[in-house]
Amino acid sequence: MTERRPPATEDELVRACADVFNELAPETPEDIQAALRAAGYDPERVAARMQAVADRAIASSPFNWRHRARQEMAEESARRAALEPAPPRSRGDLLNAIRQFLTQIQGSPVELAAHFRNFDRATDEDLVSLLADLEYLAAQQRKQGEQRED
Repeated sequence: MTERRPPATEDELVRACADVFNELAPETPEDIQAALRAAGYDPERVAARMQAVADRAIASSPFNWRHRARQEMAEESARRAALEPAPPRSRGDLLNAIRQFLTQIQGSPVELAAHFRNFDRATDEDLVSLLADLEYLAAQQRKQGEQRED
């Protein structure tokens, strides 16, 4: 028997397998392999292509939490990076601004984590980074509050 032309698209592959399986109703892996061979397909190639289709579908699915998490992290990182950096401030101004934001974000896990930081040991660069994070979180909290009001 001559080999059939391999399916060119994923849709053709799925349809070809469905046709073979509907016609013969194989029940075991050996039956499936025999049915594919009888229809002119290489079972190993079909299995590899079907696995590749499934892997791509899972990787790009909006229902895949890993995919969604990567997307959400990238989006939030982009939003955070888009914030205008504040002009350089003195250490005292940084500490006052941090404390002010901590009162605005009261009750959140961020407040607890930040309160336990030893600001005396933190570098100015760490304080600037913390302040930027707090500014971002305060903006997100305001945005969520506005969305609830709508």
